[in-house]
Amino acid sequence: MYFGRKEFLNRLQALQVESATVVQRFWRTQRTRRAFMALRLKVSKVTALVKGAVTRWKFSRMLSGRLPWRQFLATNEAVLHTSLVAASKSTLIVPKAIQKQLSRKKKIQLILTTAPYCRLLVIDPSRMQIKEEVKNIMENVSIFVDSVSDFTIAYKRENDLEWKYEHYRDVLGPVMTW
Repeated sequence: MYFGRKEFLNRLQALQVESATVVQRFWRTQRTRRAFMALRLKVSKVTALVKGAVTRWKFSRMLSGRLPWRQFLATNEAVLHTSLVAASKSTLIVPKAIQKQLSRKKKIQLILTTAPYCRLLVIDPSRMQIKEEVKNIMENVSIFVDSVSDFTIAYKRENDLEWKYEHYRDVLGPVMTW
């Protein structure tokens, strides 16, 4: 196919413009990619710092929750789980205004310990005294989760034949860890 000189120059100029836009697009995408990668690197650094801070905060919260209760543990015993719970004694069906007065919830500390003793301790945090102690929890304790924050503990003491049921509400968070 034969082009005239003018036609040829026009097509050449159009190809130059097209190639220039292709090159410009290529470098623009390269710059965008580099900027995106730099932003992604910054975000990942910030994420790592936040995750580290959250982990340190959770660990310090866990330690601060367990350290005051060391005096109730034996030498080879460690705390598996501890939580501040509200013990509810009211099972009456009455209006809410009256029920609030009747069901004064007392906050207590539940501590689950490890072997060799495997105990469940119920402690009054205001007096720092053990209210209940259930030994050999593998045989003598059952825990039933009622809702996200409510659970029931069924236990029997060493010499008792009857099970005792107590309903608790976890003050600090969800009870799925129990």
